[in-house]
Amino acid sequence: MTGWLRPEIPEEWMAVIRMALFEMQPAAIKEMGKRGRDRVVREFSKEKMAERLEREFDVTLTNKGIGFTGILLFVGGIMVGVEVGLMLLF
Repeated sequence: MTGWLRPEIPEEWMAVIRMALFEMQPAAIKEMGKRGRDRVVREFSKEKMAERLEREFDVTLTNKGIGFTGILLFVGGIMVGVEVGLMLLF
């Protein structure tokens, strides 16, 4: 177990907090903290988040018939346009 999902009912959440503060053994709390940290490192690192974002782009753009390379070219074009626009202003 890595933690709790917060119930919508405040009294139920209070019961969870009460248990964590007054009923759990320190070793169990420490183990839960370790498991929670391990999960965050494993599932939410910058690399994992980048992989998920790229996968979402792939799925979204493939459904639209563009592809990931197409979006990179599009974004690159926007960046070049902004840079040229800034050079003209200054």
